Amino acid sequence: MGMFDAATRIGRTILDEVMDAATRDKGYMTSALNNTLEGYYSGGGAGSIVNTWTRQIPDIARSMVSPRGRALYRERGLNPVAQADIARQLEEASGLEANTSEYNKLINEAKARAEYTVYSPTQMGVDLPENMPQTRTMERAYLVNPTEYNEKKFKGLVKGFKNRGYKVSEEEADNMYNQLNKWLDSNDIKFNESDKERFFAVRHPFGAAGASGHWQKFFSQHAILNPVAEAFRDLEGAGRKVFRTVDELKEALEAKGVKVSRVDSDGVYIDSSFVGGERTDGGVNLLTKIKKDGRGLAFVSDEHNFLEKLPVLGKQIEKGIKRRLVTVTPPMPFHIKMIREKQAGNITEGGYRKADYDVGMATRPVTDVGYGWREALGDIATAEPSREAINRERRRLALRAGASSIAAGYGMFGGEDA
Repeated sequence: MGMFDAATRIGRTILDEVMDAATRDKGYMTSALNNTLEGYYSGGGAGSIVNTWTRQIPDIARSMVSPRGRALYRERGLNPVAQADIARQLEEASGLEANTSEYNKLINEAKARAEYTVYSPTQMGVDLPENMPQTRTMERAYLVNPTEYNEKKFKGLVKGFKNRGYKVSEEEADNMYNQLNKWLDSNDIKFNESDKERFFAVRHPFGAAGASGHWQKFFSQHAILNPVAEAFRDLEGAGRKVFRTVDELKEALEAKGVKVSRVDSDGVYIDSSFVGGERTDGGVNLLTKIKKDGRGLAFVSDEHNFLEKLPVLGKQIEKGIKRRLVTVTPPMPFHIKMIREKQAGNITEGGYRKADYDVGMATRPVTDVGYGWREALGDIATAEPSREAINRERRRLALRAGASSIAAGYGMFGGEDA
């Protein structure tokens, strides 16, 4: 092989390494950013973003030139800055009594951080490795992983849920699908007209088994539940338990100040939203169905578009996003006359005892008793890349440094950029 051929091959190797690094680093920066922003939804806004992320810049910069940190992301799909945050939160929680408010706050923040390390790269188009240490956390937080969003899959999923004997009808599935699209298409860039891939995932709604706790939060929606319950108490006071028609139910609720957004053959729907708190998943949509006999369904959705809405940076981040992602809860049945958390039926601290789908989607009931959130998050806090992966990153960093030196020399000796 001649000198020119050898030089060409070496040059291609360097180029491949550098280009490979650029491709496989997608999602690194966004998954490093802390999505737990104190005060964001209580008036802090952009100020809370600046305060939180400014403190992270040195850590992010160091991690990007760390062979170990880069190997952890490439081989295991875990951002090292996020890992350090989760480890710190677990360490602080270990010194507190379990289930106290401060303990729960730390664990919930660590859960949210762990989830973000998965769905942020996913939105950037990165397919994370099967051996990622976030697996058990995601198993506890999600019933269905991100999958392609379309009408057939969505409606098949919600109709396939079995919960307390409540079977979702075709009509109800239609209304949930149409309402979800209405929410999604109310954003600046319509979800269903976007040129990006569209994905959805199903969250576990119960707080003890998933990071969202949307089932419990539903019971705090007093602006909806109280007037509905009052309408049914008035009906019982008149000697009846069931409204004769959907129109009669609608009139009774509207008389109590409830705004009905749509109706079907056996009930009415109420479209609302609520703020979850300090975390970036604070704003979620809620669709509540009330039937003539007081039975109902609650359904929650949340599009993960926080970064795209950031001032200044948002437009640039949006350009790099390959997939739009919305998370939903399964339909959650309840009875307005028996509003209490036990009405969740088979939603227990151990997960869904039975959650079957007729569309072939994989579901993951949590059955490993004794392996809780602390242990699942511990997998993340203690994860390490292989020695081989670290050595590969050392070589890549050296090649990058060499390429930079060559470019600098080229400029010194009269290159185009000199």
